[in-house]
Amino acid sequence: MSKDPEVNMNFNAPVYGAAGKVEGDQIVNVPHENLDKALMEIIQILKTLQQNHPTATEEEAEDIIEAEFQEIKINQPNKWQNFQRQLLNPERWLKGGKAALSETAKHYLEDSVFAKASLAFLDEFSAE
Repeated sequence: MSKDPEVNMNFNAPVYGAAGKVEGDQIVNVPHENLDKALMEIIQILKTLQQNHPTATEEEAEDIIEAEFQEIKINQPNKWQNFQRQLLNPERWLKGGKAALSETAKHYLEDSVFAKASLAFLDEFSAE
């Protein structure tokens, strides 16, 4: 009779050097619906702050926003962690910046074969 394997891994991305006892699934890519939900929550927070402080200057608004997010960080740590995971993810910002740079370069250099080749090279070179 065969024994079930002790380690069963399901990954949605390349994984290198996985070792040890692993239980459960590892989610590498968080679905966009979680990002959309986090964005909608932040938009709602900002709308509420704007309604509550309609005459605030830009400097006052920055202080109010900072205070609101400090309150969330302290009193709602799960929500704060979700915001960090969804919106402050450095990898997501890097990918977004790379995409923005690529599209801008395509717009200004669309007639240059070398520019197109450079973009393709950099895209592949920076791929995970």
